[in-house]
Amino acid sequence: MKSARTALLALALPAAALAGVELGLRGAGAAWATVYPFFSRPETFPLYAVGESTAFGMPFGPKISFPKIVSRMLGGQVRGRPLEIVNLARPGSQTEEQYWRLLRELSLRPRQDGLVLVYAGINETLRETPSRLELALDRSLVLSRISYLARSPRGERRALDYERRLAKIVALARARGLTVVVSTLVGNVRDFAPPLPASLRGGPVLERARRFEALGRWREAARVYEELLSRDGPHPGLLHRLGVCALRSGRPAEAGSLFQRGIDLGGAKRPTTEQARAVRRAARRCGAALTDSRAHFAAASPQGLPGYDLFLDAHHPNLRGYLLIAGGFARQASRLLNTPLVRPQVSEAELKSENGFSPEDERGVCTSLFMWFCGEAGHGCDREEALSRAGHYLGLAERISGRQEPVYRLLLALLRKDRAEAGRWLAQEERLGREEALASLVCNPGWIWEVVAEAGHLETAEPHRA
Repeated sequence: MKSARTALLALALPAAALAGVELGLRGAGAAWATVYPFFSRPETFPLYAVGESTAFGMPFGPKISFPKIVSRMLGGQVRGRPLEIVNLARPGSQTEEQYWRLLRELSLRPRQDGLVLVYAGINETLRETPSRLELALDRSLVLSRISYLARSPRGERRALDYERRLAKIVALARARGLTVVVSTLVGNVRDFAPPLPASLRGGPVLERARRFEALGRWREAARVYEELLSRDGPHPGLLHRLGVCALRSGRPAEAGSLFQRGIDLGGAKRPTTEQARAVRRAARRCGAALTDSRAHFAAASPQGLPGYDLFLDAHHPNLRGYLLIAGGFARQASRLLNTPLVRPQVSEAELKSENGFSPEDERGVCTSLFMWFCGEAGHGCDREEALSRAGHYLGLAERISGRQEPVYRLLLALLRKDRAEAGRWLAQEERLGREEALASLVCNPGWIWEVVAEAGHLETAEPHRA
């Protein structure tokens, strides 16, 4: 009997502690919301942005982002109250972190009307159906957080059921009386090439197909890719190359289908068809308005296939692309809030001048994109095309600064395995040592060491390995 009471007590104490924490969290939020209005009268109209790097404005943020553009389009105010931008987006985050960030923010503010713009989902990679137990745990603030952290080995934050997490964000905002607009996600469909199968790289069959492409013999290249696909099964890289052949042969509809099939296989850093459906379902079910950025980008692109005309990389838009996203959000906000769209058209030049975006900021954008494509050349997309794109952005950065970037030139030579060019830069030790660009390389010494080793410059790099 005594042992039974001890066991019961051992179970009851943790349960009571959890209940106390749960009630404490909920009670604290309710108490704060009750007390806050007595000593602070809100005079602004909050505009919350929820998402990851695109909502943050990468690579133009924080100076330029679509929430800031929306504010300008609405004239900087709603119902006579100045818009207060609360950008909760964080690069690299997932919907679970975004939900908790919004919950924390809303818990610390008085209940008032406001606008929530949701552009979230690029970083969602896990497709699972939650169990009944996980659905039950999700009703508790404490247990849902513990459950989520338990599913995140080695510190990785993995989303479970993207649509449900997105719906939780929308439902949280709607429960606080906020107006919510959700956007479908956009990606570089036409021009961002996934890597080709590792087993085929450097092989005669793939080389033959690429030679046909270089000569403009698209139908012959397509036949090679079709044979590989029929033999080895669907692969994002092969489907993309086949799509390129279809596009260059004057069949854009077929090309679009092939590009999207490759993206839908996953791991392409671009939104899938299922994600677009999930966004629409979540918005409809939770009472949020929808802006279809996916459709807006298709309408603004040649043959309905967005590429580098609207993107800087796989999924981060250029300024023209950000203006498209902001325009969709602003039109829906204007309709829902019954407030005029004061500046429906904002130019790229106005964005830069009004946000103090200097030539040095533009150089920073170019160098960050250079580094991004250098990194992707190793694993994320077609190596040859990634290095070509990296060279493009490096050239732009050098034109803006009016000088060469020796450290970046060295890195590009190493990645291209151009031993002569790399040796020329490595010989200029004094010049390299003065370059501020070194700071962006030393943050990842393991990767740099691998690049140097692969390029065959072991004897030069060895003293600096430590």
